[in-house]
Amino acid sequence: YCLPPGTSNCVVFLTDTLGVFGNRSSVMEIVQARNGRAENLISSPGLLKLLQDTPARAAIWGVATGPGMVDWFQGWAPARESFNMDWPHALKGVESLRYTVIADQNMQLDVSLDCTTTEAAATLKLAFQGLKFLQQYAWQQHNPNRLNPLQSLAVETDSKRLSLKLATPFNTIEDSNLFQLAPPTK
Repeated sequence: YCLPPGTSNCVVFLTDTLGVFGNRSSVMEIVQARNGRAENLISSPGLLKLLQDTPARAAIWGVATGPGMVDWFQGWAPARESFNMDWPHALKGVESLRYTVIADQNMQLDVSLDCTTTEAAATLKLAFQGLKFLQQYAWQQHNPNRLNPLQSLAVETDSKRLSLKLATPFNTIEDSNLFQLAPPTK
């Protein structure tokens, strides 16, 4: 299923509790590998290494390389229409992306971007800090008196790795649409 029809965001449910999502070609590759008609993760040491740090309690997790990283940010970044970010350019110094979502008392998102150099990580950190500032400003303009679900987003670097960490209570996201800054029109 591609949501909405004609977009690059697709999902396939493999079992009652396991699904995969991404662009159409990536999802089809996973289905083919699962059916034994293509290489699977075991044949990719790079992807296996990315998965080693995935917490066992992560309800949702994923990895991406190459164009898959751009697809991930273009499809899921909050308020993507408002900021017109050039994701292919911004991510040109990134080798891989890993993300996990853990749902307990809070919704916890952890995104790690492995960059080619420490300079690329530092530059990307500045870009994400700028996006965070713009998002917070726009949120307050359009949603006064509402807690911003992205308020606690931490943007950190450690050598060539950029980390985006967010822990937010469920009640801040239950009634909000993170992909829209302005309140819904009636």
